[in-house]
Amino acid sequence: MNAKTSTHTLSFSMTGIPRRVLFAIVVAVGLNLVVFWSAIVAIGPLSFTPPGAVDPISITVINIIFALVIPMGVVGTIVWLVARHRPATRTWAAWAGLSFGVLSAALLFTMGEDLRTTAVLAAFHVIAGIAWFVCLTARRSRA
Repeated sequence: MNAKTSTHTLSFSMTGIPRRVLFAIVVAVGLNLVVFWSAIVAIGPLSFTPPGAVDPISITVINIIFALVIPMGVVGTIVWLVARHRPATRTWAAWAGLSFGVLSAALLFTMGEDLRTTAVLAAFHVIAGIAWFVCLTARRSRA
């Protein structure tokens, strides 16, 4: 490995993560909105009653966007900052995000009272977890 390759790899890992996370956010928001609008057409307005709450919360486009942009943006920034000095963090964070998406989706089924709405919310979580994983583990083509 020569100095040019080494510098290129370091540069890619430092500037690549923010771009990759932004791409994952855009893809996850887009796919979740497709699922959301499909669910609205199929089952009507979506609402969810969190544990301990009395009134249900309506699920809207704004909820979906903020629920993806804020956590993925904050965690993506943390991963980027840490991965600058510890590149293995990117792989660990990718698996952690995928695990969180899948496990939190499964957890929703223990709390939800309406199976259809719970399935839609679980799909949101799985889509976000997969988008996060793919963005952090995808390799650049060498062509």
